[in-house]
Amino acid sequence: TEWQVFLVSAVETMMKVADLLPAEVLSITDSVWKETCNIYLATDKLVRNSRIEVESEEDVLKLDYTLKDFCTQLQLMGRMSVLFIGEFFLDRLQTGMDYIKQLLALASFGSTNKLYLCGCNYSVITAGFLEAHVQTLATLKAWCHWLAALHSEALSDSTYTWVSSDITSSIVSAVVAVLKESESEKLVHAAAHFLVTLTGTVRPPSIWKLKQFTDLYSSIKHLRLKSEAHRLLVRSLCNVLLLPWPGIQEQKWEERRKHLSKFLRDITEDFRNLRNEPSLPHNPELQKRAEPVIIHSLLTLGDLVDNVLNEVTQTKKLCHDTLHEYIDLSLWLFPIYIQNPDVCEYMFNFFHTVFDVLKTQMGAVYVEQAVHTFLNLFGQNQLTQAILNGGAIGSRVADKFLTILTFIVSEPGPSFRKFVPGTLSLCLENVFPLIMDRKADAIKSTFYQLLYQTLLHNWQFFFKSSLKVTGKVTEVNNSDIFLQVLRCFGQSFMDSDIHIFRQNVLALEHLNQKWNLYSKQIFVENLMAEFLSVFLQVLIAKSHNLLREEIAIATYNMAAATQDFPAFFHKFLPHFVRNCTNQLIDENQQAMLVQGFTKDTDLPSFVANLAKFVNDVRFYQNINSSLLPSGSVKF
Repeated sequence: TEWQVFLVSAVETMMKVADLLPAEVLSITDSVWKETCNIYLATDKLVRNSRIEVESEEDVLKLDYTLKDFCTQLQLMGRMSVLFIGEFFLDRLQTGMDYIKQLLALASFGSTNKLYLCGCNYSVITAGFLEAHVQTLATLKAWCHWLAALHSEALSDSTYTWVSSDITSSIVSAVVAVLKESESEKLVHAAAHFLVTLTGTVRPPSIWKLKQFTDLYSSIKHLRLKSEAHRLLVRSLCNVLLLPWPGIQEQKWEERRKHLSKFLRDITEDFRNLRNEPSLPHNPELQKRAEPVIIHSLLTLGDLVDNVLNEVTQTKKLCHDTLHEYIDLSLWLFPIYIQNPDVCEYMFNFFHTVFDVLKTQMGAVYVEQAVHTFLNLFGQNQLTQAILNGGAIGSRVADKFLTILTFIVSEPGPSFRKFVPGTLSLCLENVFPLIMDRKADAIKSTFYQLLYQTLLHNWQFFFKSSLKVTGKVTEVNNSDIFLQVLRCFGQSFMDSDIHIFRQNVLALEHLNQKWNLYSKQIFVENLMAEFLSVFLQVLIAKSHNLLREEIAIATYNMAAATQDFPAFFHKFLPHFVRNCTNQLIDENQQAMLVQGFTKDTDLPSFVANLAKFVNDVRFYQNINSSLLPSGSVKF
C-alpha cells in the first residue's frame, strides 16, 4: 500500500542516519520503544469476559492508532537489528539482550492473551491486535541473526550458555503455541517463517530437547495448515535433522537419519501410496484426485533439497539417502502425467533442483538414466505440443525442460556429453523454428542460455584441441551444427527484445574470451561479416540504443580478431557502406564515410570513431531523404 511504501522509505532513511550517528539514533528510538511496548503490554486490561471493551469511538480511534504505531516501531526495531551484529555485537551486547528479552515478552504476551481472538464491536481493533502479533514474530525473525551470534559467543564464553538456551526455548514455546492454537492463516504463516529462520540460521542444538518443538513431528498431521505454512513447518522440522549443529563435535548423523526417514514417511503417506494403486496409470479420475498430493509433495521435498545446496557433504548425503525413494517414485509417475502440463511443471522443477544439488550423491549413471527417460518421453512431440498449444503453463513446462538440459550439457564427464548431439538436434530442428518469431517469450532466454552453455562446456565437440589457438587453422568437427548454432544467435540480434540481445552479446563475448571464437577460421570466413553488419545496422537504426556500448565493444573485438584490423578497414567497411546503407547514400558520400573512419586500433578511439561513423551515416540518410526544393544542394 501507499502507507507501507512510505513506511519503508522512512525506516530506510532512519537507517542511513543510524549508519552515521548510531548512538544518537539508538538513544532516541529506545525511549519511544519502551513507551510503546508498555502501552501494548497494558492492553489486556481492556478485556472483560473475553471481550475487548472500548467505550467510545474516540477510544477506538486512539487504540487503532496505538496499535499501528506499535507495528511501525516493531518494523523499525527489526530493521535496526543489523546495528547489533558483526563488529558491533560485543559492544552492544547488553542492549541487544534487553531488546531480545523485550521481544520475547511481547511474543509471550500475544500468544498467551490472544487479544486478536477476543470479541469486539470494532473489527479494526481485533485486526490491529492480529497485525501486532504477526509483526512481533516478523521482528523476532529479523533478530535471529543476533541470536545466532549469541549462541556462537556462548561456545567460547560459557557465561552465555544458559541464557542463550533459555531465551531460544522461551521464544520457541511462544511461537509453537501460535501454530497449535491459532486459526489465523497470516499468523500461522509468520510463525512458520520464524521457525524456518531460527532452525536454518541459529540452529540451536537445545531445540532438540524442547518438548513443545519435538511434539510437532507427530502432531503436524493434525494441524490445520495451509499448503505453504505446512511446507515451511516441514522445512523447519527437517532443518534440525539435516543441518549441522554449530560448535558440536558429535552430530549424531545416524540418529538423525532414522528420525528424518520416519518423519518423511509419516507426512508423505498419501504420496507413497500412489505406487500401490494399480489403476492409476489408466484411470484419469484417480489421476486428477492425486494431483494436489503430488504437487504438494514435490514442492515440500524440493524445498528440503534446495535448502542443503550450500551445506556440507554429510548433510547432502543424508538428504539424498532419505529422499531416494521419493525421487524414484517421481520418475515412476512422470510417464503417467506427461500429458498434464500442471504436474509436469512441478516435476521438472523438482528434478532440476535434485540434479543441481544432489548430482554427486546420485551418481552420473542414475542422472543419465533419468535424463534418458525425459528425452524419450518428453522429446520432440511433447515439447512441440507444450510450446504451441500449452499456453502459459506449456511454455513454463518447456522452459523447465530446457533448463534441465542446460544443467546436463554443463556437467563434465562422458556420461553427460552423450546428450550433446541429441540436445542440439532437438534445439535446432524442433525448438528454434517454433520460437524464432515469438515476441518477448521467456522460453527464448532459456533456449539461448542452453545453446551458450552447450558451446561453453563442450567446445571439444566442435574443435579437437581445448587450447586457445589464435591465427592457426583448426580442424572443425560438426561444422554445420556449429554454424547453425551461431546463426541462431545472429537471428536474435534482429529481434526487438533488448534483454535477449544483451544476453547473447555477452554470451558471444564470453565464448571469445574463453575459446577465441572470433579468431576461428570457420567464424571469420562464414559469420564475421554477418555479425558485424547486423551490429552496425542496429547502431544506425538506434533500435537498441541502451546497448550501444556493449555492441561497440563486441564490434571492436571482432575487428581486432582479424589480424590487427586490416580486414575490417579495407574489406568489410567498404563492402558494408556500399551494400548496407541503402540507396539513400551516393558514391561520394560512401567514399567520405570510409575515409572518415580513422584507422585507430585502441578500444577508446575505435569506439569513438565508430560512434562518429554511425552518426555520419544517419546524417547523410536524413539529409538525402528529406524533401528539398528543386535545385537545392546535397551534402
